[in-house]
Amino acid sequence: MNPRVVKFLTAAARSYREGHTCIAEKLFKKTLALDPSCTQACLSLGDLAHAKGELDAAISFYHRALKFDKKCYHGWANLASCYNDKEMLLQAKKAAMLAVEINRNAAHGWQILAELELKERKIGEAISLISLALKLDPNSHMLNYTASKIYLKGNFDEEAKKALMRTVEIKPDFSQAYFDLLELAGKSGAFVNVLNISGIALRNCRLEYCRKLLGLTGAILFFGSIGYSRAKAVARFYKELGPVIFFRKIEYPANFTFDMTLQYVEETDFRGLETAMSGFIDTISPGQRDSVDCFRAYFCLGKYKMAFEVVEKLLLKKEIDLLELCNPWPNNRQAPKINKFWKIYASRLSAAVLPGRLNVWKIFYLEILGCLIKGKGGYFDTIHPDFTGRYAWMRFYPACRRLNLCDFKSALVEFRRVVNCLPRDPMARCKYGEALICAGKKSRGFKEFETACSLEKWRDQSLAWKGEMLLMAGNYREAVKTLESTRGGFAGGWLGAAYLKSGRICSAVRMLEEEVRKNDLLDDESRVWLAEAYRVSGNFRKALSLLNGVLKREPGYDFARINRALVYLSLGRPAGMREDFLRFDTALRDEAAKKPGIPAQRSCSDREMKAILKNCLSLAAGNRRMERYFMNIKFPGLAASRR
Repeated sequence: MNPRVVKFLTAAARSYREGHTCIAEKLFKKTLALDPSCTQACLSLGDLAHAKGELDAAISFYHRALKFDKKCYHGWANLASCYNDKEMLLQAKKAAMLAVEINRNAAHGWQILAELELKERKIGEAISLISLALKLDPNSHMLNYTASKIYLKGNFDEEAKKALMRTVEIKPDFSQAYFDLLELAGKSGAFVNVLNISGIALRNCRLEYCRKLLGLTGAILFFGSIGYSRAKAVARFYKELGPVIFFRKIEYPANFTFDMTLQYVEETDFRGLETAMSGFIDTISPGQRDSVDCFRAYFCLGKYKMAFEVVEKLLLKKEIDLLELCNPWPNNRQAPKINKFWKIYASRLSAAVLPGRLNVWKIFYLEILGCLIKGKGGYFDTIHPDFTGRYAWMRFYPACRRLNLCDFKSALVEFRRVVNCLPRDPMARCKYGEALICAGKKSRGFKEFETACSLEKWRDQSLAWKGEMLLMAGNYREAVKTLESTRGGFAGGWLGAAYLKSGRICSAVRMLEEEVRKNDLLDDESRVWLAEAYRVSGNFRKALSLLNGVLKREPGYDFARINRALVYLSLGRPAGMREDFLRFDTALRDEAAKKPGIPAQRSCSDREMKAILKNCLSLAAGNRRMERYFMNIKFPGLAASRR
């Protein structure tokens, strides 16, 4: 061999071993330029291309190597691996068979054959092949890991666990094996095993994987069925893993603690909630103390001075949004006996003594808590003199209250102040846009929605909100287009409603059935839309069953009652229709009839009632929520534009 070729090849191999892949690639290419038949250079360049995911280039280099050495085991084995990654299973099998024919004592070829059998769901054959490979090379972490994947597919959990344990014994920082071990432990409900595995993983894995490992551990422990009380679980979690998290300075997954806390809210376990928050504060590094999570943790623990100092910094840095500012507590209002939490918070906060500059925060949160305790959803009406300047965003709930009362003029003034205070907050922009549309200023309202949708944060929620308002305004095609562009399921029942109103009945029924199934009893709006879709498609019995359930929970739900009246008419039950007709909102009936007072008269004919009921649904085409301002008689110009 040419001495220059040897020199370049040796230097390239050294660089490759030391991990300098860019230098190695250049040197291998120089070697190949000097000696086009150098098999070693071709194989190495193929390996480098394969590692970068450039499969076509890798295959080309392996073929070039095999052109000069048809008995090259590594060439056939690596070529089979590339074909396997490209899902070219037939070519992969041929190459792997040639590799094992050349060298039956090398494990890699048998491993690839085992993986191919697994892809064809031949579990027995795959186990036989991987067992043969492991006899040849029992100390390969990749062979043991492949064996674990095969066992898992065959539901041989105990064998999979042994293979995974052997994998991390050979290579302690192999993160994927820990993920699989955690899932196995969670599946079996082995709480202590989850903690032990997570502790070992967090000590050994590279920091970039530790955040995901923590998140998975939390998901298994706090959302899985582990048969262990959550208060004990969280205490053990922080006791076992807290020191490792702190020592290695592992960054906490976003909202990790607060996802956990919802479980405590559901169980009305305030002590468990406090344990979680205390553990969180103890384990995070000082550099992470100025965060939304810390603000909420301090608030929960009654450390109000620290909580409000943190939130002041976040407000100055513009690192907190309106939703986070208004909700410094686990916010699951569907939980039973939730008043217990609000009362504890209110009692602690009212007794707290704060410096004068922080008193405005105390006033704001006490107002919200007072409404929550009374079951008024947090929408208070009082505007304190200190709710100005950088605290003008505190006018948000009073503005919502004015909007609910259809006082559009006052609502617009207050929302404008909130938007001026937080110009890049999507929730503030959307609510202001909604108020403008309610007041008949459609073009300005939709411009606010455009601004909200242009902000990266909350983009999909803003799009869904805009789609809902387009739906309410009767622009059904545009509503469908906007709602279909959202990701993450935020369009919800509104997309089904838009399909229904644009005449796509089958799509509407499919979408709304899925939404109702997903949200169980929490989404009566989607249930009313689904009932309407059933009614339109002639499935009156199903429609009636849904509407009876909604009206049992919410007797004042006018749009459910309108739909039920029409269902009764279709079923030939005029008495039921007349009863529902006389019970929903008089103003809505009068607007629909365009003759004030006539619909309320008992002498009104069934035919007139039917026309009025259908007109009512046209007036209320967009939203089935309970707020009165969503009845489209309150939207100047919108009702007329839809007829």
